[in-house]
Amino acid sequence: MTGRATGRSSVRSVEVDQVITCIDCGGRAHLISYPPTERDWEPGDLVIYRCEDCLDRWDLLVPDDDDPADP
Repeated sequence: MTGRATGRSSVRSVEVDQVITCIDCGGRAHLISYPPTERDWEPGDLVIYRCEDCLDRWDLLVPDDDDPADP
């Protein structure tokens, strides 16, 4: 992760996994959402995955690694 300054505050860009494990079937879920224009992924952004096996869709938020409420 890298920090960068913006007009509002210092925001960290984060790397988003291209493939995750589907929670329902254990298959491979691929990232289907595009990164935001004009910037990199940031905590709180919505990322969407689709499982290649069961076709479930997963809408997840990019976590903030500094947030103690996130496990």
